[in-house]
Amino acid sequence: MKNVLRILFCLCLALASTAIFAQEPTGAIEGVVADPQNAVVPNANVTVRNKATNFTRSTTTADDGHYRFSQLPPGSYEIKVTGTNFKTSVVTDVRVEVGRIVPQDVKLEIGGAAEEVNVIGTTEAQVDRIDNTVAGVVADPQNAVVPNANVTVRNKATNFTRSTTTADDGHYRFSQLPPGTYEIKVAGTNFKTSVVTDVRVEVGRTVPQDVKLEVGGAAEEVNVIGTTEAQVDRTDNKGELYGCLDCCSGRTLNANNG
Repeated sequence: MKNVLRILFCLCLALASTAIFAQEPTGAIEGVVADPQNAVVPNANVTVRNKATNFTRSTTTADDGHYRFSQLPPGSYEIKVTGTNFKTSVVTDVRVEVGRIVPQDVKLEIGGAAEEVNVIGTTEAQVDRIDNTVAGVVADPQNAVVPNANVTVRNKATNFTRSTTTADDGHYRFSQLPPGTYEIKVAGTNFKTSVVTDVRVEVGRTVPQDVKLEVGGAAEEVNVIGTTEAQVDRTDNKGELYGCLDCCSGRTLNANNG
């Protein structure tokens, strides 16, 4: 009887938290920063500012030039991008709406940071690129995102390897990967190491691969099979509710089919 009550209590908590999260009135901005030759610019400083409330968030671009701001209150934003040996780019009138991801790539100009280049925001991607990409969110057993987790992808045939850390929203992304079958290894403080195998990267395709970590030591490994569906429950600012990956069993629980 106690086990039944415990299960019912957990289910009620899960449903309540999902409902609250799904109603969160936020949006997102993401994009790629590139130079005049269209090469990506890592470690560029990116700041978003809500023009009405002065709400501000900052980040730096990843190795693939990608940046992302999630859970932004709706409104009109300004994006300021600076990088070594580049002019400061200021993108204005970027409109964030509830349940929507706004793509906003930025192409920098050569020059000094004291010089500013002002451009109007757009809803279309501006940097030409082929997205052979693996991207996802790392979360804990309670589905809370895990920032600063170490994520490594490795091509099993060629041993080609790339590494990054998750952003404040638990998000990671690897772009411009050579096609092939990859292994993803994720490690975080006080969590077991998760190893996701058989992640297939194809030309022109973004593969969603979320990872749910288990509490434990990094010396312990949890092996799961890759999937082409997102696994961490979230309304990824697109009004979509995904399923979750049970790292203990390797089962995919799809929220859409109960």
